[in-house]
Amino acid sequence: MRYQYETDGAAIYRASFATVRAEADLARFDPDEEPVAVRMIHAAGLVGLERDIRFSPGFAAAARAALAAGLPNLCGARMGREGPTKKELDEAKSFLKGSQMLALDTSSKFATALLQYQLDELGIDYIERRNGLVDAVTLEDARRVAGRVWGQGLLSVSVGRAPQASAQPAK
Repeated sequence: MRYQYETDGAAIYRASFATVRAEADLARFDPDEEPVAVRMIHAAGLVGLERDIRFSPGFAAAARAALAAGLPNLCGARMGREGPTKKELDEAKSFLKGSQMLALDTSSKFATALLQYQLDELGIDYIERRNGLVDAVTLEDARRVAGRVWGQGLLSVSVGRAPQASAQPAK
């Protein structure tokens, strides 16, 4: 049986924020901080991040004002307008190919992944085919999808290390 996946970006956006609000412990945040913390947790895709979020004086109010004014996230705005560069796509492909087996480091994680592959009807050979599928994504494909995902003016907040601290992609 194939699963029906939500494909409406706005519906996915609403549901994912509802999930963050339901699963994250937001009790310690004041009313100015809570929506900003939710945005950060959502962007990172990491419930539990709230334990490490700290607000400097005035930051929450400034962030809320930026959100209310509809200011674009520069990365999201550029990504929606131009899509990824060849270098960004190559780095993403390298990460996806290199991280798959690292994520399957226990028997239970491997079994869970195999079950999901079966439920999604990906075929018994999916693990062998996956890197080829990743490599088949063209720059034009990635730019088309980036326009669909980020071209609607949705705000995203990026959380992470400075670029100079990032690991280099595998060769």
